Amino acid sequence: IMYFANDDGVFEYDGINMTLTPVLYTLSLAVDNNNVVRVGSSESFGYLYPNENGVLEYVSMTSQVPDSVPVDPIYKTYCIGNYTYYCSQYNIFIAEQDSLVKIVDLPKNCFWTYRANGDTLFIGNTDKEEEAFLYYDDQIHYTNISIQGVYGLIPWKNGNYLASTGNKLFEISLDGKTPVKDINKTNKAVDYLYKKH
Repeated sequence: IMYFANDDGVFEYDGINMTLTPVLYTLSLAVDNNNVVRVGSSESFGYLYPNENGVLEYVSMTSQVPDSVPVDPIYKTYCIGNYTYYCSQYNIFIAEQDSLVKIVDLPKNCFWTYRANGDTLFIGNTDKEEEAFLYYDDQIHYTNISIQGVYGLIPWKNGNYLASTGNKLFEISLDGKTPVKDINKTNKAVDYLYKKH
């Protein structure tokens, strides 16, 4: 089964039929360990669950969020172990099955979140004077990575990552010791990016 999403909702394709589950302005999808489709949208987050007739319906989890916490667009959704991470630019909402278990407030000027190695999340920054962050072991960790607006992050070589800012490519390490390497003049990086993705 394959899942796709757009502004109308989530499409499920089984090789023959395509069915739509309405979810307004879907921005991100992930499938958890129980094969439940997790959904992040411009206004909410939740999951798809079959109704009594076996038809998938969207179940929003935003009612579990306190009124004092805004639910901004969920640009990225990741399933890691038994948890789902619904990531906005201001918060990470962590769910276990149908329960919201934690809300992580992100530092000022955060940008999109990407899954890095294992259970580590890389959180970019909108300000090139400030560092990116890592989230692991239930904590925010500061890095020495100062790149403004990371739009893409993929594994690279030697355990490093290739980060794209839309018009530049950088090789980064999450070890906190290795400096950021500008590789815009390296054609191998661009070739790799196109072949891999």
